[in-house]
Amino acid sequence: MYRILYAEKADEDLTEIYSYIAADSPERAAAYLGKMESCILQLKDFPNIGYGGKYPELVKLGIRMLSFEDYLVFYTVNQAEMCVHVLRVLHGSVNYRRLFRAAKQADESTEDGK
Repeated sequence: MYRILYAEKADEDLTEIYSYIAADSPERAAAYLGKMESCILQLKDFPNIGYGGKYPELVKLGIRMLSFEDYLVFYTVNQAEMCVHVLRVLHGSVNYRRLFRAAKQADESTEDGK
């Protein structure tokens, strides 16, 4: 069974999703995030159920996508450590390719500055 770790950005995404829904109904927000969490927890037993992606830049980074209703859960799998790293949880309408491209460029510029 794989462990699931959430990146800080993924935690922020989940908090934003909760806040957005809770503005209308805290009970509905809690129920929605509970269902989303159940979906994500499937990755413990089936880490490769997510789609590998059709965009080469995401495939190169080993990023997989798991869909839950209108949202996409972006994650990587570390087979050696038996760990799933949830990177982001974004609405399907977000230009996620741009976000990951920008994050990769920021990481590369940080490495160059070392």
